[in-house]
Amino acid sequence: MGKNRNWIFITFSLAIIAVLAAASWWWLTRPLSPEQILQNLPRQMVQLQSYEFQNRAWLEVDGKKQDLSDLQGVKVGQDVHLQGQLLKTPLDYYQVKGKIYLKDPYGRWQQMPPPQAGSQDLIEILLSSWGLLDWGQGLKATDQITEAKVAGVNCYRITTTPRITNPYLNQAFGQFKGTLWLDQKEGKLYRVMLTGTHQKNPGVKIFINLDFRRHNQINQPLKPPVIP
Repeated sequence: MGKNRNWIFITFSLAIIAVLAAASWWWLTRPLSPEQILQNLPRQMVQLQSYEFQNRAWLEVDGKKQDLSDLQGVKVGQDVHLQGQLLKTPLDYYQVKGKIYLKDPYGRWQQMPPPQAGSQDLIEILLSSWGLLDWGQGLKATDQITEAKVAGVNCYRITTTPRITNPYLNQAFGQFKGTLWLDQKEGKLYRVMLTGTHQKNPGVKIFINLDFRRHNQINQPLKPPVIP
């Protein structure tokens, strides 16, 4: 009789442990709500130390496409490597430890002077375009939330009317619309699409798309090119 009670106790205890384990697993792996993700996004982007990204940007002038950029990039800490096409011109660009390196049309690396205080060129706008949206604005009643997959990852797709923090884009464009693709489990940002209309010429629109991969998975620091 005593042995039977012990087996009953052991079986009951194992059942409780199994239920608690399943509940803990569900709690840890359950999808986050869109509200939670947007609330956590500013902190997560600050904590994001490395990632790969692709930047595609273009203008649409009276329905005709004019490419601005098609770039592949790697960001590790504050250092960046960009490679691809910018304004239909090949670009190979490093920013390492505050120094800028650019490959000239003859294939030679040149160290460029630092930008003047307060200035910002197209490359800087493209590099900072993931931060063009005001992440802290929260969800609004007019925002559209659907579900979609990016690179096999279940994401929330949030379409919103964002507040743009970049003054250079604000000077020329308005009527911005933004769409974010955010991982449902961890809140990682996988894709940003931003569109805007020229303030003086409504026939001109700008499109900026960014895709992110390998969040915090790049362990090797970027090394600057060797200049003979």
